[in-house]
Amino acid sequence: MDVEMEQVDHAAPAPAKETTPAPETAPAAAPPNPDLETYNQRWQTVQADPQDFASWTSLLTIADRLDDIEKIRTAYDAFLGEYPLCYGYWKKYADAEVRHQDNDMAAHVYERGVAATPYSGDLWAHYAAFKKGLPDVAADDVRSIYERGLSYVGSDYNSQTFWDKYFAFEQERGGTLHIASLYSRVLGCPVRDLDRYYTSFKNYIHPLAAAQIVQPNEYDAIRLRLESERAAEQAKIAEAAKAVAEAKAAEVSKAAEVSKAAAEAKAKADADLVAPEVKAEPTVEGPKIGDGTETVEGTTDAEMEFAVDEKQADAPPAANGDVDQPMAEVKQEDTEMVTGTAPEADPATAAASDAPSEQPEDIAKPESEPKAAVDPAAADANAASHADVGAEPTEQLKAEPIVITDEEIKQFWVRQQDELYEHTKQELLRRKPFEDAARRPYFHIKPLDGVQLFNWIRYLDYMEARGDHAATATLYERCLVACANYPEFWQRYVRYLERTDPKAAKPALERAVMGFCKRRPEIYLFAAHFDERHGDVEGARARYKQLLNSVAPRLLEAVTAAANFERRQGNLEAACHYLSELMSEEKSKESSRIYPFLAIHYAHFLRRNTGNLVGARKVLDDALQQCPGVRSLWEAAVHFEELVGGPEAVARALDLYDRCTGSPPEGAAAAAAAGRCLPERDREELSARSVDFADMYGTIEQVKVVSARHAQRFMLPTTVTAEARAAATAKRVAEATAAAPAAKLARPDTAAAAGSGPGPAVSVPPPPPMMPPAAAAGYYPPAPPAAAAAAYSSYYGYGQYPAAPQYPGYGAYPGYGY
Repeated sequence: MDVEMEQVDHAAPAPAKETTPAPETAPAAAPPNPDLETYNQRWQTVQADPQDFASWTSLLTIADRLDDIEKIRTAYDAFLGEYPLCYGYWKKYADAEVRHQDNDMAAHVYERGVAATPYSGDLWAHYAAFKKGLPDVAADDVRSIYERGLSYVGSDYNSQTFWDKYFAFEQERGGTLHIASLYSRVLGCPVRDLDRYYTSFKNYIHPLAAAQIVQPNEYDAIRLRLESERAAEQAKIAEAAKAVAEAKAAEVSKAAEVSKAAAEAKAKADADLVAPEVKAEPTVEGPKIGDGTETVEGTTDAEMEFAVDEKQADAPPAANGDVDQPMAEVKQEDTEMVTGTAPEADPATAAASDAPSEQPEDIAKPESEPKAAVDPAAADANAASHADVGAEPTEQLKAEPIVITDEEIKQFWVRQQDELYEHTKQELLRRKPFEDAARRPYFHIKPLDGVQLFNWIRYLDYMEARGDHAATATLYERCLVACANYPEFWQRYVRYLERTDPKAAKPALERAVMGFCKRRPEIYLFAAHFDERHGDVEGARARYKQLLNSVAPRLLEAVTAAANFERRQGNLEAACHYLSELMSEEKSKESSRIYPFLAIHYAHFLRRNTGNLVGARKVLDDALQQCPGVRSLWEAAVHFEELVGGPEAVARALDLYDRCTGSPPEGAAAAAAAGRCLPERDREELSARSVDFADMYGTIEQVKVVSARHAQRFMLPTTVTAEARAAATAKRVAEATAAAPAAKLARPDTAAAAGSGPGPAVSVPPPPPMMPPAAAAGYYPPAPPAAAAAAYSSYYGYGQYPAAPQYPGYGAYPGYGY
């Protein structure tokens, strides 16, 4: 076995067979992605028509389904460039960035969104929630987003959702000062849920101290204010007490003066009474008067006793007793009034009052004794002591320390919030009807109904009348979210800012022109007038060029506005170029509705600004040949001749009337149907007007010619002739229908002899009646010249020729009158 194996191992190897390598098979092609194909189709659609909102939303849905971040960014950037107020799509865009783990881009998208639509409370709330969910985010960063949002939407009637989220964020952190500050701010905003916030505010602050709910700077301000008010009250009380004391002191001083004067008068009277008795003293020696034993000659002892008793009764009181007693009583009453306590009795005064009064025994006293009865120094001392008593309470009140408690500060702050709530409540009640009528305060591509549009107008009127610029500007911004596609509201906002904040007017206008109304010709015309009014002539010229080159080429209103702009700048050549260029383009078109009006405008432009009457007539003649069936064009030509005047003006005008009222050779009906002449009714009215015109401005020969021509062409009114034709036609048709069976029954061999021999008679229609029923009652309408005059007055504005809306998307524009 081993030998065999070895032989096999050493055997020569067999030659290898040549084989062709198998070709490499290509990988199977991936099946086409239907979403990608749909995405491409929708993209082409929105590029061709950026206003196709349905295609845009379909494109964004497909982009989200593809989950390709580049396609998502492309689609959302393009869409939000067209519709930046759709806040929900800003959030979807940011969510897509978050799904692809790019929080920085998501934050950037939110920043772009709140910059594009800053008055969207929902978008601010989504932004804050996104920021709050980021790892390691600081509370101040989230709070800053809420604060930025409140600066825009805090006073919005429907901002309760944003306020609630901010309250929830602060309550999670437990900061009582932040929460109380939010309550204080929301109570000043006329939001829908104001009553709910007020009730919640009362419940929240009830168990808290003032230092927990009042900001430190506000706390100090309230304390200082209360201290100032308390000091003012004390000063007022002290001033009142001082005034009372001074009044009492004045009364006491006056009483002392009266008492002093009375005492002096009494003393003088007593001195006068004693002096005669001294003079009557006898010269004989005897007992001296005054020792108690003497008598006066001629006087009995009884008389002497009576005189002594009378003197004792009339003697003035002692200075240390009876005079001081009234003053002491007044002083005591004054002290009791000021201090509230009775003063202690003076020991000296009490002793004097307890001692028995000494009665003078002498009948006559020296002259100096009555003067000592009332001491002026004692009276002044009493008055001074009374004034001191009145001043003591004032000094005591000023010396009391002023202490303001924490509870007093809290109550004062709460009263402030209550007053703020009441004021805001009244404002909310005034605004509520307007807010409730604004059923769609957000942006949508669909137009608003007339009720809501009118409600915004009345709401803006109300806010402007109040005179609060900040609140009015905020309402304008809110209005321009719901009414962003209406140039009229943007124009009103700019005009309002021109009056109140001129620097903000131009940025607001640029937002409308470059963003929300960038395809509306009206806003470009308004912006051009704005620039021209503010001295930016080149800017206005650029607006007109952009409008005519990109936004609305060949728009009639834009062309005439540009021409008028160049005229105001003194550039008549450029103005004529605008009008003549468009007129040439429209003239080449068949049955153009713009060409007649443009010819009228250009002819009058040449007449007013260049004086080229030949060129102006040429423009009108060319237009009349091109569009002979336009009545307003004939009226404008006649009016042109009236304005020009001159000796040939009447003849030219009558020639125009002759041309427009004549019947064409092929028949009036066929020509009118083809637009080669005026309808019969218009020709009749213009013919009647020509008679009036000749009568007012022409000669008698012209009146004769025009009247004869009118009578020849329109002997009967059009209404009568039309009625007669209709009656004749109806009768002819009826008779032909009735005769048709008899003709079918006639034998062929007798048909030739029907005219001469017996047989069925052929009925011949009678001629039209000369006096139809309508003519019997008077076929001419009452006062046709008056009716014609009414129609004649209308052609000054060419009102019968409507301005054709060339571009349906632009809306109908009013015509221009002259």
